[in-house]
Amino acid sequence: FGDLYDNYGHYPYDDMRIVKQYEYHIDANWKLIAENFIEYYHLPWVHPELCEVSSVANHIRRQGEGQYTGFATYPLTYGGTPADPDAFKTFEGLNHVDAEASWFIQIFPNISYFIFPHH
Repeated sequence: FGDLYDNYGHYPYDDMRIVKQYEYHIDANWKLIAENFIEYYHLPWVHPELCEVSSVANHIRRQGEGQYTGFATYPLTYGGTPADPDAFKTFEGLNHVDAEASWFIQIFPNISYFIFPHH
């Protein structure tokens, strides 16, 4: 897992709960699925409504040591959505950046997850 713990180990994973979990069987190369999860340049054309609350300019790539990659959305915007930083109580102990950022992580080959400051 490389430096995943160094970068994201401060989140209170023991306090988090899985609310929904999906398993997909997709007849495609895993690299295409991973690329779809971590690539955000398509947002203005495919998901223009998301650009109302999170512009492409607010997405920051992150590649650490280990078999993962990802990106952050920072800062999260206040657009009246459940993703807003103030939509729910944030996790205790987050610094000012993580309190307004979401992280989208792809662990190769087939684990995709995201972390928001409050869920």
